[in-house]
Amino acid sequence: MLSSYESLISKLSNFITKYYQNLILKGLILSLILITSSLIIFSLLESAFWFDQIYRYILFYTIIILFFLILFFLIIIPLLKIFNIGKRLSDEEASRIIGSHFSEISDKLLNVIQLNNQKSDNVELIEACIQQKTLELKNFKFNNAINFSEHKYLLKYLAIPFLIFFIFFASGRQELITESAYRIIDYETKYVKPLPFSLEIINDSLTAIQNSSFNLQVKFNGEKFPDELFINFNNNNVKMLKNNTNLFNYNFINIQKDINFNLYSKNYYSNNYSIIVIPEPQLLNFNLFLSFPNYINKKNITLKNVGSTNIPYGTQLQWDLTTQNSDKIHVLIDEINHDSNQIESNLFSFKFNPKNSFNYSIIPSNKSIIQSNNINYEIDVVPDKYPEVELEQFIDSTNSNKFFFNGFIKDDYGFSKFEYVIKDLRSNWDSTIQIDIKKDLNYDNFYLLFELPDLKNFKNPVFQYYFNLYDNDELNGYKLSRSKTFQLDNISNQNIKSSIKKASENILNKLDETLELTSQLKNDYNDLMMNMLNNKNLTWNDKQEVQNVFEKQKKITENLSKISELNKINNSKINNTNVYDKNISQKLSQVQSLLDKILTDEMIKMMDEIKKMMQNLDKNKLLNKIDQIQLSNEDLEKELNRNIEILKKFEFRKSIEDVLEKLENMISKQNEYLINDSINKKDFDEISQKQSSLLNDKNNFNKNFKDLLKLNSELKNKENLDKIEETNQKLDTLLNQSKNYSKNLNKKKLSKSQNQTLKNLNEMINSLKKINSDLNIESNYEDMTLLRQILDNLIKFSFTEEELIYEFNKIDKDDPKYVDLIHKQNKLREDSKIIQDSLYALSLRQPQIESEVNRQISKINRNLNLTLGFLSERQTNQATSKQQLIMTSANNLAVMLSDILESMQQDIAKKTPGDQQCDKPGSGQPSMSDMKKLQKELMKKLQSYKDLNLNKPNNKGLSEMLSKQEMIKKYLKEMSEESGNNIDDFDDKIRDIIDNMEKTEQEISNNDISNTTISRQNKIMQKLLDAENSLNQRGEDKIRESNEANQIPQEIEDLIIKKKLEKLNQGELLESIPLELNPYFKLKAKEYFKKIKLY
Repeated sequence: MLSSYESLISKLSNFITKYYQNLILKGLILSLILITSSLIIFSLLESAFWFDQIYRYILFYTIIILFFLILFFLIIIPLLKIFNIGKRLSDEEASRIIGSHFSEISDKLLNVIQLNNQKSDNVELIEACIQQKTLELKNFKFNNAINFSEHKYLLKYLAIPFLIFFIFFASGRQELITESAYRIIDYETKYVKPLPFSLEIINDSLTAIQNSSFNLQVKFNGEKFPDELFINFNNNNVKMLKNNTNLFNYNFINIQKDINFNLYSKNYYSNNYSIIVIPEPQLLNFNLFLSFPNYINKKNITLKNVGSTNIPYGTQLQWDLTTQNSDKIHVLIDEINHDSNQIESNLFSFKFNPKNSFNYSIIPSNKSIIQSNNINYEIDVVPDKYPEVELEQFIDSTNSNKFFFNGFIKDDYGFSKFEYVIKDLRSNWDSTIQIDIKKDLNYDNFYLLFELPDLKNFKNPVFQYYFNLYDNDELNGYKLSRSKTFQLDNISNQNIKSSIKKASENILNKLDETLELTSQLKNDYNDLMMNMLNNKNLTWNDKQEVQNVFEKQKKITENLSKISELNKINNSKINNTNVYDKNISQKLSQVQSLLDKILTDEMIKMMDEIKKMMQNLDKNKLLNKIDQIQLSNEDLEKELNRNIEILKKFEFRKSIEDVLEKLENMISKQNEYLINDSINKKDFDEISQKQSSLLNDKNNFNKNFKDLLKLNSELKNKENLDKIEETNQKLDTLLNQSKNYSKNLNKKKLSKSQNQTLKNLNEMINSLKKINSDLNIESNYEDMTLLRQILDNLIKFSFTEEELIYEFNKIDKDDPKYVDLIHKQNKLREDSKIIQDSLYALSLRQPQIESEVNRQISKINRNLNLTLGFLSERQTNQATSKQQLIMTSANNLAVMLSDILESMQQDIAKKTPGDQQCDKPGSGQPSMSDMKKLQKELMKKLQSYKDLNLNKPNNKGLSEMLSKQEMIKKYLKEMSEESGNNIDDFDDKIRDIIDNMEKTEQEISNNDISNTTISRQNKIMQKLLDAENSLNQRGEDKIRESNEANQIPQEIEDLIIKKKLEKLNQGELLESIPLELNPYFKLKAKEYFKKIKLY
């Protein structure tokens, strides 16, 4: 039974499969009908309306969607259900379909299915029923319920579209279907409805060069055509320009890429066209590398997109070129083509080493075209110029053998060598001196000093000198430029001596003139004082006389300054030319020191005060000042006489050296002219000429000898030259005889005369040398002996004066002994005059004795006169005050003379052989440490003296303490002067120490040593320590500074300053100092303006 039911179910399953097969067949027929119909309809619509791309896009995808929908629902879904995919017909639904087809079956099949699905406890009954009904349905074929032929009626509908296809193909209008369908399928392409006329593009080709313009020209053909024509490209519709009835054009500007276009007019569209753009070769950018020559010390640079520039000669150029659409780069240099190197695609490189300026252009190209629009560039090659040297020469007024050069050197890129060349045109001697310069600079100032070579090695030289400057142009062999050439002749020793002699005579004349003015001024002051004393009030004439006297005093001051300057210049000539003995040079420096100090600060101050008084004359004050300045003029007159005598003495010594030089030259010649046994007549003629020449030399010598005799006659302490003068006369006779003997060929007498001439010449030389030596050594021994005696007398004088102070302080003015003490004081005055006269006489011979020495002894005498005046009127206090000043001056003078004596001893020790040394221990200037020790010893003695509290002072002790204090003070002053302004606060510390020392001296002189004195000494010790630290620091600075080059000599520094000041016109305006400023502030103002100008 079970197998019958299964057979029934199997038959039912076959029915369901056939059922879906029937649906698939029906779907296929319907799909063909719908698809072909829609294709025909859409094609006809496209053929009729020529839709745009968007509409054709819609039609195309409508057909596609419709196709897939029909295919999916009518074919694919039934097909899937055949394979039991998806929901298919159930057995009950299939039973109903079969029952509706077979009336005999009706609901029987459905009942069997339902019974089988029914669940009941009476299983056997159900199974019996199913078996019965199955048997009843066994003979029915369920598949017959499906009839494939029932779909034949659909074939007539399917025939319609195929019939339509046939009709179009048969009539030859198949394009209405086929072309329209193709346009729908190719919906992206724009199609244009065929025009009733034809369009012709009359351009030869539709190609254009990139970045150029293209003129599209179109022509209408036909009987009728529209009046307007439009072009469509890049989604732009533009009206074309009508040139004629049937001609139109449109200009494309700066075409960059291919252009697709079509033409249209009144809904008629042409086909699509394309303008093909040929890529233009382009230079996008470039870098120009400038590789400079090494010697110009300049970093290489890169110029971006800069083609024109200036370059130094020797620069290597490299272009790195970035292009577009280029296969090759042509570099056209001055119309000559150069090919570049291709590094990679569109990247090129080109190198060039130019010698001259040039123009060039860069031309990119490819296989199709060569770029025609090119930019021209210019490279300016700047040649390395010759170096320049500009300079000015200053001949040192103090030394004609020194030449100072101030100038500059200049070049494009630097220097390799700078040298000074000097040559003697007569002897062909030359010398080259290399000058240190900063070679990497292209401009530098220089200040150089050069000296002529020793003139003794040349005979009447003619020097030519110049500078050679070489640049650093190694490519062209270091180019040379020469400065202007200087020439110097007439510079023999004789000419230099003649110049020095004239200058010395001028100085002596100036001194005589000043001395004469001083004498006149002395009388003028006396007359002025008499007039002022006789008149109660000053008249206009008195004021005018005061003005005249002041002008004379001013003239003296100016003369003294001028004399000092002239002597300084003359001394420098002597020192620097070495035409005279070094001893003379050293002594002349001492004379210069005397001239510098002959005009005291005190006198300048008094003149300024008199100048002020002249504006508002006060008779009493003016008389007092005139009296003071008269005393100063007395000292001045003495110093002038002294300087005249010393200068004449040195002129005498210089004249001796000149005479000696000529005598030695004559000896040399006479030795050369001596005859011998082998002499012949021809030799006699030559000797005769030489003897005549020697006689001429002797005549020239006589002029110098007469000058020597004249100078000696003007000296106060004359030398005995009688014997030398007698010998000189003999020489004249002998030389004349030798000349005659040589002419007469008298060999024997000529020989005797020549030998006698040599003997007399040597006698003169020895005599003159002895005089010169005596002036140097023997006279110094005598002067030292005299100076020791003066020093002993001065010390005795000081002690005696100190005792008198003590006696006057304890005696009553009515005491009869008072008169005896006055006599003793008067005796001291007489003694001081003797000291004064001795010192003055000694100072005429020894320039080491400074003018301050004579001024100090003059102060002593003046104060002695004042002391005696006060004592005669029993004014003891005033007299004692002056006595203190006398003692202070005497102590100061003793220290000065002691130093002078020591200096003379050292000079003699240096000039004489053996182990002669100074009698006085110690030599040279003490160090700061030594001065601290001396000060410490002095402080101990002061402390001891204070602790003893003596009523009677120890004369020797006080004098010794004053001397030590004065000595320390003197050394400190010298140290301060030597330091100049090189130490920031050293001078201030020294001045402070000296001020405190002077206060101590005053207290020692007044016998007033107290705690304040000791405290001040401690302060002095501390200040000395501070000053020593500053000095040590200065030493370290000097070590550092010594490494620095300083080519500007001291002698020429004033020239530099003057040069700078000439350029400062504004500074000259500022320097107008008001008259009402006192001298101190005038000096400060000048210093200030000097500083701001120099900096």
